Amino acid sequence: MKSITKVRLLILAMSAVSVVSMVGSTAATVAWYVNSTGAKVTYTGTSVQKSTRLTLGLVDEENKFTDADLVTYNLERESGATVDGKTIVWSKSSSIINDVLTKYLTEYGYATYLLSPVTTKARAIDSTDGLTLYKAPETSQTVLDETADPKSYITLPFAFKIVNSSNEKVQDKEIWLTNSMVTTSLANNDGNSVIRLFVDNHHNSEKFIVRPADNSDSTGETVVGGLLNLAGGDSTVYDYDSNTLHEYIYGDYDKSGGFAPIYSDSTYEYFPGFDENEYDNVNDTPYETASTFYAKHNKNCYPITNYNELQNRFLKAHYHTMGTIRPTSTNGVYSGGKPIAYTESASKIGYSTISIYVEGWDHALTDDKIDVQFNLSMTFEINTL
Repeated sequence: MKSITKVRLLILAMSAVSVVSMVGSTAATVAWYVNSTGAKVTYTGTSVQKSTRLTLGLVDEENKFTDADLVTYNLERESGATVDGKTIVWSKSSSIINDVLTKYLTEYGYATYLLSPVTTKARAIDSTDGLTLYKAPETSQTVLDETADPKSYITLPFAFKIVNSSNEKVQDKEIWLTNSMVTTSLANNDGNSVIRLFVDNHHNSEKFIVRPADNSDSTGETVVGGLLNLAGGDSTVYDYDSNTLHEYIYGDYDKSGGFAPIYSDSTYEYFPGFDENEYDNVNDTPYETASTFYAKHNKNCYPITNYNELQNRFLKAHYHTMGTIRPTSTNGVYSGGKPIAYTESASKIGYSTISIYVEGWDHALTDDKIDVQFNLSMTFEINTL
């Protein structure tokens, strides 16, 4: 039998009272990719369950957990104070309780109950580049270059140790994320695709995005550019420059070969068949209801005549699915896939930092996702010793 550890993350929508109380502090970011407060997803806690073979801990780099905290939360420090240059606190009970993780997230300045949309911008499927998340743009801010506040997302630096029947730590063992399920309170589980995991495997410096709601056997991609309606309120048209009457192009696109958008000399109003009351799905979103991604054109704007080529040049954030990282089981033995950690030869401890965030460019993040409850569960597994 395999040892199994389940990590359950509960990501819930704020109560109406909380939404009202947070408006002032979130006003600068509520407009990204949804109109009004639908851009927010609250986070109420994490419970990490562990088995007897596979134990989870947290790397406490700055020694935020005091000796008194260890007693309060039933934790213990890894003997030797530091291992691999890291301080680790392990749970002595059957779980790492929500209070422990909330303390960690609070002490290190990450989100404790509220996730705001962010983006990685363009990213290759597998990379050794670290995680940089960028904050929401404001209307007319077409280049996303301001890094997101860490309070917009969650980062948990997990430590793993595997012990044998003699209670000795075991080296050179792989740890896999074998299952991750995102459920929502909407019909047909709608909206679960907006959650992303960013996995940093410290053993081989491999870093990759996972879309946990996707179980397909092929990698995917999120387009990180397009026309948007960020104005919110009564606005139903894609944003545009009131001086040039050119629609803003948000995000990243390939400018090689001197490519640039070409604007028509005539406005939309004079284009054959144009109807100012019709929505135009320029972003190819499957969610054809009014949203930041699905809007109309202002009749006085000048169309982009080479939009089809522009659309092909928008850059992408490539991600793995559960189907591409999950190992293959042969006669009960796991192999392949993409391990998220390995127990090191010297310390016999494995490390994997997992960040959880809402990808703002995911087209599922639309207005009707306001006050939606999310539940994210993860299962880590190892092979039998």
